[in-house]
Amino acid sequence: AGEYRVVAVNSVDMVSGVFNIIVEVSPDVPELNVTSIGQRTATYTWILGFNGNAIITTLTLNCTDRASEPHTESEVTALAGDPSSNTEDDLYPGTQYFCQLYAINAIGTSGPSSTVNLMVALEIQTEL
Repeated sequence: AGEYRVVAVNSVDMVSGVFNIIVEVSPDVPELNVTSIGQRTATYTWILGFNGNAIITTLTLNCTDRASEPHTESEVTALAGDPSSNTEDDLYPGTQYFCQLYAINAIGTSGPSSTVNLMVALEIQTEL
């Protein structure tokens, strides 16, 4: 990125122009944290990194209860640069999840955030 001056000279005249070039790239990896875990829900917060000089349009939260198969994937509209949060529901009690967050802009997708491990509590059965 930077400001560039171009000068063209010939026997008749000289012309110059200044151009500001901004390089756009995929966003940096976001930071993901779990703030609360319920019996079927988990609330996440995140902090976005550098947006790559392009507006972050979407965040994708990918949670899996296995090493390779996604259980749930959520898209969350991003407020670029602002810490935000999301609550996932329909999680299974007594299940361990591995979650990662990706930031997406017009150029591409960030790498995954650090994996956050969470264990959803078992539901307590009460007798009447």
